[in-house]
Amino acid sequence: MATAIAAGTNHTCALLSDGTAKCWGYNAYGQIGDGTTTDTYTPVAVSGISTATAISAGTFHTCAILSDGTVNCWGSNYNRQLGTGTDTGPELCSNHYCSTTPVAVSGISTATAVDGGDKHTCAVLSDGTAKCWGSDDRGQLGNGTPLVGSFTPVAVIGIAGVVWSSSNTVVGTVNALGVATGLSLGTTTLTATSGSISGSTSLTVANPNHPPVANAGPDQTVEATSSSGASVVLNGSGSSDPDGNPLTYNWTGPFGAVSGVSPTVTMPLGTNTVTLTVSDGQASSTATVLITVHDTTPPVIAAHADVTAEATSSAGAVVTYTSPATSDAVDGAGVATCLPASGSTFPLGNTTVTCHATDAHGNAAAPTTFVVHVRDITPPTITVTQNPLPNANGWNKTDVTITFTATDAVSTTSCSPASVVLNREGANQ
Repeated sequence: MATAIAAGTNHTCALLSDGTAKCWGYNAYGQIGDGTTTDTYTPVAVSGISTATAISAGTFHTCAILSDGTVNCWGSNYNRQLGTGTDTGPELCSNHYCSTTPVAVSGISTATAVDGGDKHTCAVLSDGTAKCWGSDDRGQLGNGTPLVGSFTPVAVIGIAGVVWSSSNTVVGTVNALGVATGLSLGTTTLTATSGSISGSTSLTVANPNHPPVANAGPDQTVEATSSSGASVVLNGSGSSDPDGNPLTYNWTGPFGAVSGVSPTVTMPLGTNTVTLTVSDGQASSTATVLITVHDTTPPVIAAHADVTAEATSSAGAVVTYTSPATSDAVDGAGVATCLPASGSTFPLGNTTVTCHATDAHGNAAAPTTFVVHVRDITPPTITVTQNPLPNANGWNKTDVTITFTATDAVSTTSCSPASVVLNREGANQ
């Protein structure tokens, strides 16, 4: 991507964002910089240029400033406009001294701007002065000696640089580039002078404020105490300030925002990130802590009384019961699962029922038991029948058979004797 462009008389160059340069057009004197004198109608890379920060095109030459402040030029050197320190080559192009690849300008190391003319070149240096080189047939070098060209840069007269000074060098100094260095506490005046123009500013050296160090405490794992999670005490007491300044503490997390060194907050189930920001009023810093709220407490099954039922058949009895309630700090109330289940047929005797419960987080309660007692305390029923039945007067003149029948819901029963016969000769019937 191009960041700057420069047009000469019959050639053009572009500075690219990666520090390289490309040129195209007329190239009889090597002004394209590709190592040839062949014209090109599309951009070609300038040889050896990879850190250029500025570019300028003269009539038959081109110059670029490199990132280290030096200047490279290429093309015609017929009028010494390449500034190489010689009025010759290093090459010949169309019987003119030239260079088809970039060569360093002698004595330039702090250039901030460069511009190529018809037969000369000038650069601005970081101290505000200017230097030129090449032909001086019109006094264009500005050094007060017209008609005398120079193959090395010469200072332009009247273009003063900037002179920096400090009123109190114990407090601070300033170098030629205007970079100040504080040395001790206090205030000094820094003055920049260029010719008859000057300006000043104050430099105050004070104790620097160092940012505080936030410490949100160690990660915590706590047991949930309700469906909302658990109360957690945050701990920012490990935070410090290198300058001893008082700190403010602000916490943010799933609970919202709270302040204070050690606030108590409600933290939901799961792993939560909490951020602490401490400030000394001028600077701040942050730290985070992980708060894990988990549920490892099993539910509790309520006690259940034994159940007693009367057998209704030889198989026992169908017994229904109410499963015991459960309680859990996180999940709340529930009902246990018991086996054998309510409504099952329980055999005669004693059967142990076992109850289980597991909460939503997989915690199993300690099983509880109760006993279902199925008993048979109902006596059998005896039925007596007479054959024949008494006559209308309530008696018979025949033998009478009395039959005894016993029935029981649980077991098989019989009567002994099963029947008796009353002889008609016997007692009054």
